[in-house]
Amino acid sequence: MEYVFTIQRNGNYDICTREVVAPVEMGILDILLPEDGWNLGEESVRVKLVNRGTEDIASFQIRLHVDDQAPLQETADMVILAGDTAEYTLQKKADLSAAGRHTLKVAVVAEHDADPRNDSIEKMVYHIEAQPTPYECNFDQPGDFDRWNTLDSNADGKTWEWAQGRDANGNSKGGYVLVNFSPKGIETDDYLITKDPVILKPKSVIRRAESVFDWESEAFGHLARL
Repeated sequence: MEYVFTIQRNGNYDICTREVVAPVEMGILDILLPEDGWNLGEESVRVKLVNRGTEDIASFQIRLHVDDQAPLQETADMVILAGDTAEYTLQKKADLSAAGRHTLKVAVVAEHDADPRNDSIEKMVYHIEAQPTPYECNFDQPGDFDRWNTLDSNADGKTWEWAQGRDANGNSKGGYVLVNFSPKGIETDDYLITKDPVILKPKSVIRRAESVFDWESEAFGHLARL
């Protein structure tokens, strides 16, 4: 194994970084597929891999975890040259048939891998499905925020976000969403849009989000109702 140290001047300080150059050093850069969509079922999983080692890799293991399902594993017999990247489609499929949020975790396992810290990656995939009325979301859990898209129309970098609620003793209690005010002179122009379309009945009344103040937690948030 070889170590490369790089020292860079940063104001009054020196920053020293260490790079490990090893014969075997596999990593995973991205989960390319699947993506959010309608009518998801047994979906193909495609990942982007990198070989940071000094030796070519000809075989490795791939592990797939979907939510709390049992992990799936397979052997990939493909050559990835030293210093190169490659895309790989797993033979195993991800079961995303249930509507809502799914968490995928993919890990690559190579024998004698020097740095396991970059061997896995996660991705959230949302199975879109039309929802009946009344549609309500109280944002009590972080996963509730995954049901919405945020739109920062004025592109000021300040938009809707989820926050943990607290009770009078400072303990975690529920949650809420908030939007930070734009800098002075810029009109706040931000939106929360449901990922799931809502089925409206004829002559339905659409209510805007209601402001909610929880006096016990002193949390100001919003409750979305349609």
